[in-house]
Amino acid sequence: MTARPPEFDDTTGSWSSYRVRLEAFFEGRGITDPGKKRALLVSALSDHVVRVLQGQCQSESVNSLSYEVVIQHLDNHFDPKANEIAASNAFFMRNQAEGEKVRDYITDLRRLAKDWSFEKFLDRMLRDRIVCGIRDEQARRHMSQQKLSLAEVEAFSQAAEAAETNVRAMQERSFNDNGAANFVQKHRRNPQKSGRGHGSMTESTPRGRCGSNHGSEVCRHKKPAWWLVFSLRADFPCLRTLMIFCLLRATLSFVRGPDWARLARGRPHVEPRPEFVHVVALRSLRCF
Repeated sequence: MTARPPEFDDTTGSWSSYRVRLEAFFEGRGITDPGKKRALLVSALSDHVVRVLQGQCQSESVNSLSYEVVIQHLDNHFDPKANEIAASNAFFMRNQAEGEKVRDYITDLRRLAKDWSFEKFLDRMLRDRIVCGIRDEQARRHMSQQKLSLAEVEAFSQAAEAAETNVRAMQERSFNDNGAANFVQKHRRNPQKSGRGHGSMTESTPRGRCGSNHGSEVCRHKKPAWWLVFSLRADFPCLRTLMIFCLLRATLSFVRGPDWARLARGRPHVEPRPEFVHVVALRSLRCF
């Protein structure tokens, strides 16, 4: 018993593609009788396609038609011959879409070229359209400076796309690796303190200078202002404090006046007045 060919439904597939599969089915099954081919084709058509075919031949029955006539009616309805001007415009206006692969772009160009008979100029037209239509400007500039064949243009454009994809993937991997390394390095420098329970963390993460969970601005153990001169890990609340810090560090080996001694001997939990720090900074300028 001969198997049926695949069903054709114009809502889910194109007639031109189905016709290629149909001819391959007949060839694979060794079916050459035109009447048998017509019967198998009609049995594989959907209800909508059968109604379309009946509308094409109102005075005759579909089963009385020859295989060639059925194919002709279906070609005229589902795959009409395109207008040459419209086909030319569609071909020359076709550019590579964003995110579209180069090989898919070339395949669609070849499909559009079939609707217009370029004849012996087909390779040249395809080559020029590929060069002018791809999105990679560097590849387009390189191919425009040389006289390349169609095969060379196709190979170069696909190689350039693959190289760009590989470079982007390497950059993303490098960025992710650097981010992970920075995260590990940061947590090694600033390990979190665990709670005093049985291996469990406290309800709030300790912070500040004394290990409590309050802010550094209210901590009674915070270091005095003169600690900015000796510690590189100090917090600078404003640009003025940072400038004073840099100035005092630069002049540390030169300043030995009584004001400096008073500042250095300040009580560890009492900050000197801001204007006193300014006086020391201004006096330090006289040493340069």
